This record gives sequence, structure tokens and C-alpha cells, in this order.
Amino acid sequence: QAADRVMATIAPLARIVFVPLFFTYSGLNTKFGLLANPGLLGFAALAVVVAIVGKLGACWGAARTAGEPKPIAARIGILMNGRGLMQLIAINVGLQVGIVSSELFSVLVLVALVTTIMTAPLLTWYERRAERNGTLDAADTPEIAADVVLS
Repeated sequence: QAADRVMATIAPLARIVFVPLFFTYSGLNTKFGLLANPGLLGFAALAVVVAIVGKLGACWGAARTAGEPKPIAARIGILMNGRGLMQLIAINVGLQVGIVSSELFSVLVLVALVTTIMTAPLLTWYERRAERNGTLDAADTPEIAADVVLS
């Protein structure tokens, strides 16, 4: 109960002050000018592709292994692909302790940005495609599925 009150008090402050400060700090550490180097830009493009295939594919595969139908697994993969905040935290720590170079930091920030920004449009596209193809089943949508189970 006390912990809930503390969290209710602190959470708005964190969302309003600390999260934007963290993103600003990350942005100030990023040197996107380094990506003008063709070799580094090629590595960045490859890193984006590998990150998307790795995160989306692994989460899709894990969901399928856990018995989820393909449409739910696809949604899980799409949504988990956008977990850039955790990546930013890790690479900021790596930069501070000298494990990550400025070049690698900039590439990984780009990966976090691309995978995070693409999540909503990709999910919207997937939902519209499923609706258009008639493959959007009530049981495929978690909110509707919960209503069906509860009724």
C-alpha cells in the first residue's frame, strides 16, 4: 500500500522530467555525423536489419512455441521489436564505461530509433491487412479474446 502511494507520486515526475532528460542526454551523446562514412552507414543498415529479424523473429518464434496462433505471435513480434528504451539504457552505460565507442553508440541509437518508430505503423499495417484479408478473427484480438473468455 505504501509502495503504491510512493509509485503513484513518483511516476508522473519520472514521465514528465526524467524520461525526456534521458532521451536528451542520449541524443547529446549521439554523433549522427559519423554515419556519413559509407562503411559505418552500411554497418548501421545491416544492424537495423539484424535487430528487426532477431527481435521480431525471436519473439514470434517464442510465441509460436508457447502455442500462440500465428496472428497473435505476429503481433507479439511486432510489439517486442520496439523495445528501444532498454537498449538505450544499456548502450549509455556501455558508452560511459568505455565498452561502446562513439561510432557503435550512434549505430545502436539509430537501431533503437528505427525499431521503435516502426512499431506503430507496422502494427497498423498488419491489422489493416488482416482485416482486409478477412483473417482478423475475434479470437485473434487480445481484448476481444479476453471478453470471450470472461463471458
